[in-house]
Order: sequence, then structure tokens, then C-alpha cells
Amino acid sequence: TPLRRHLQALGVRRLFIGGLATDYCVLHTVKDARTLGYSVCLLMDGIKAVNLRPDDGRHAEEDMLRLGAVPVRVEDLAA
Repeated sequence: TPLRRHLQALGVRRLFIGGLATDYCVLHTVKDARTLGYSVCLLMDGIKAVNLRPDDGRHAEEDMLRLGAVPVRVEDLAA
């Protein structure tokens, strides 16, 4: 998609990522963003796992943090 070009044109260096399917969509978005060199803030209170297997969401969160995503809470950003 042209999203990367748009982000680069705007000078974006950090992404705040949240959404549904922590263990699928969110995980892969964080992986892609980190691969492209973006700093990632993972919105911990803005994600929800599908958990087809027990603990899929927890494992995905651990993987994203291991990749360098920084856990943040939306309520903390408002302060």
C-alpha cells in the first residue's frame, strides 16, 4: 500500500498501534512497523485478542514487546 510513502512524506517516526485481534492483525502490524524502522507504542488498553488457543494474546504481547514496542495506556497519554 502507499501508506509507507505517506508516513515518510509526513516525517512520521513513531506509531501508536491498537486494535482487535492482538494475536493477528495487531501483532503483524507491529512486526511490519518495527521492520520498517518505526518506533512503536503499543496501546495496551486499546487491544483485544481472539485467543483461538489459550494465551495467544499474551504471547503476542510478549513478542511485540520483545520486538521493541513500548507499552502505553491511552489514559496515560491524556495526562
